[in-house]
Amino acid sequence: MLVDKFHAVLTSVIILIIAVGAVMIGGVVTVRHNEIEQTLARIERNGIYDAEKINNWVEKSSSFVATFAGGIANLGEEFPTDKMQGAINLHLDRHPEFFRIHMGYPDGSLISSDHRELDYKDYNATERPWYVEAVNHPDRVVISEIFDDYDSGLPCVSFAKAVRSQGKIIGVLSADIFVSTLEEMLNQVQEEADDFYAIITDMRANVLLRQTNNPTVERLGFDQTTTNIAKVHPRMAEDLLALKNGKSALLALPSGEKRYYSAHDIRAAEWRLYTSTSADELLQPINRHSNIMLGVLMLMLILIVLMVVLTHVILRRAARVAREESQMKSIFLANMSHEIRTPLNAIIGLSELALSSGSLPPSENDDINKIYAAGVTLLSIVNNILDLSKVESGKMELVPVEYNVPSLINDTLALISAYTGSKEVEFRLNIDETLPCTLFGDDLRIKQILNNLLSNAFKYTNKGSVDWNIRAERAGNHVWMTSSIRDTGIGIRPENLQKIFSNYSQVDTKSNRAIQGTGLGLAIAKKMAEMMDGSLTVESEYGFGSTFTVRVRQDFVNDQTIGADTARKLCHFEYLRHKRDRNQNAARADLSYARVLVVDDVTTNLIVAQGLLKRYKLQVDCLTSGKRAVEAIREAAVKYDAIMMDHMMPEMDGVEATRLIRALGTPYAKNIPIIALTANAVSGMARMFLANGFNDFISKPIDITLLDVALNRWVRDKTKEADGADAVADTVAANAANATNAAQAPQNKNAPLDGGRQEAVRNLPGLNVEIGLENCGGTWEVYEYVLQAFVTDTTRMLAEIRDPKPEATVDYATYTHGIKGSSNSAGLTALGEQAKQLELAAKAGNWSFVAANNAAFVAAAEAAVAAIKKAIAKDSSRGGG
Repeated sequence: MLVDKFHAVLTSVIILIIAVGAVMIGGVVTVRHNEIEQTLARIERNGIYDAEKINNWVEKSSSFVATFAGGIANLGEEFPTDKMQGAINLHLDRHPEFFRIHMGYPDGSLISSDHRELDYKDYNATERPWYVEAVNHPDRVVISEIFDDYDSGLPCVSFAKAVRSQGKIIGVLSADIFVSTLEEMLNQVQEEADDFYAIITDMRANVLLRQTNNPTVERLGFDQTTTNIAKVHPRMAEDLLALKNGKSALLALPSGEKRYYSAHDIRAAEWRLYTSTSADELLQPINRHSNIMLGVLMLMLILIVLMVVLTHVILRRAARVAREESQMKSIFLANMSHEIRTPLNAIIGLSELALSSGSLPPSENDDINKIYAAGVTLLSIVNNILDLSKVESGKMELVPVEYNVPSLINDTLALISAYTGSKEVEFRLNIDETLPCTLFGDDLRIKQILNNLLSNAFKYTNKGSVDWNIRAERAGNHVWMTSSIRDTGIGIRPENLQKIFSNYSQVDTKSNRAIQGTGLGLAIAKKMAEMMDGSLTVESEYGFGSTFTVRVRQDFVNDQTIGADTARKLCHFEYLRHKRDRNQNAARADLSYARVLVVDDVTTNLIVAQGLLKRYKLQVDCLTSGKRAVEAIREAAVKYDAIMMDHMMPEMDGVEATRLIRALGTPYAKNIPIIALTANAVSGMARMFLANGFNDFISKPIDITLLDVALNRWVRDKTKEADGADAVADTVAANAANATNAAQAPQNKNAPLDGGRQEAVRNLPGLNVEIGLENCGGTWEVYEYVLQAFVTDTTRMLAEIRDPKPEATVDYATYTHGIKGSSNSAGLTALGEQAKQLELAAKAGNWSFVAANNAAFVAAAEAAVAAIKKAIAKDSSRGGG
């Protein structure tokens, strides 16, 4: 009884203390929140004021140039040169904030306040950036990037406006102004906090101006050598650009330091003012009532511990056991898959290698086949466990891309033969011919769902039929794609219908004990469908079969449908062969008069491109780095009609190379068509390429139809086709002058793949020859080059990632990107998918995933290299080479 009374009194005291403490804590938290809100509001108000001052400075300068240009336009095209000189000098005297005023004319001549035309006889005004930019945007004043004046060395900026008279541009007026006034305004931007700084950038995170003599700027890496935030702090650049105008946010630097940033647009110049305040100063603990708070908290802690010790020992122990079991389950799901994959991939890889040798006795070959099949089954189970753990932890993400619907269906159909085995099961496919040809969504997850449903249908059907019906319906900017898979198998008991989508369960285990599976697949498929705003439902009659219906929402792309002919070919398993034959036999324009430069660091990709371009009789030069491509265009020893530029390359990627080519400033460099080649065909990539100087882009593996469209648009010149002899003669002369072809395809040291070696290649596990041939334009000659290059390239790149380091994340992502591309080109789609997952993990900073999966990936890639190397060898035991 005494203990019970003590517990009652103690409980009452604890409740009282908790109530008082809660009130006090709530009061302090409210005060702190209000103070932080007030500080942020003050920072934002001050930023608006500072940005408006800078904006007014820009608008005032722009207004002067616009007014002056308008006055010249009113005087007309025949305004005398000597009077123009006087007008310029007069305006310069009246507006001392400008130190130089130009008037450039379409013939290249220049009238300047400093009489520059007397000092620079070869000066051509029409080639200057301010002239070109003003002509391209004649209706507004254009503002140059901040640059150092060639005379004084001081930073300045040009304001330029095209002068139009009677609808015709008669010249461009440009006024130069030192930015010292702007620097003074920027230096005056200051808050009460000590650890504060301000910078001005453009809309691509290029730093234009920074406060001078500010230790915080230099400490954070924004010294005078830093011109682009993305190169120093890429994640921070993304966060800064994502800030809305006039708003603040708490951002984290790579060092872990947290700071408040406020963004304010300078509208007149498309600049941004960023102010930053230390979070440590802003979030300093409020000392008011701190001693009382500490005493209350300590008393609460002591009393609560005493209460727990006296009354809840057993409950605490039970909670600890439950928590440990939950942690063990999470650790098991997260780590078991990674731990098993390394030896499992080795088992599968070595089995593939042994089977590809062709020298095993029949009995041993049968045993190795069983080992290989068991390994693949086990790998599928491990993948399901890993996917489920991702879904439960919220780490699974969709990766939407624009994809071809017939190809998705065809890829799924390719596995049907693996499901059927020796069963007497008829498979029927019914496709609505109005199904869209192209959609936007995560096609890999859709294939995973469909493969699971189809494998289950065949798994639980011993005889009878499996029917797959596919249809789609438009809903605004979305498309609902519905697949129904009906089988005549064993069906599902009514009491188990709600259990089949549960995690870690397999219903009717007694009846299904002879059927392989973990029961995880349907749970994962349902969760994936729900991630796409869809559903997965089932109807079943026990003993007579089941119907699974999956409905997912995809984004609409265009009105093109697959049509009756494509639907028929898919239903008869003829789509891929028909597509390859159609592409191979399609007429190609004779472009022998043209010359293109292909830039890619992976030889496999160069060979594929050469093989596809060969059918156009194009003259093709190859380079293996973006830096060498820039040099080739700068030297201009050969004039190319187009450049096909890979996106991701080590040392200098395609985007940077293209930017540097355009920055050369010559008409050749500015106007040559540059087509991006990329394996990253995700949302927003087209806009990114076009915004960075590219004219077009083609995703890899290269679609022959899209390649044909691009070549006809950017390379074909029908005027040269009319005079073919002269064009060919010009091409021959260009061949003699070419000094930049540094990476031509390697010579084929073996005889062309004969029937024996072709058979050996076709029998390689994991190699989809049909896809590989399609990527190579349907010719075995090019495909052999690709396989040889895959062996060479992959061996080289594997050496770079065998022992990955977190500090080399960018290099690791680049090399896995390269292996992904060469694998997909060769037809090793599973290996390409492994490389893709590692590339994405590296880019996301998920180094634990890289560390857990890299060894298994390297083992699988080495096994594929060894198998292909042996199959195409001249003395292959599988053929008569």
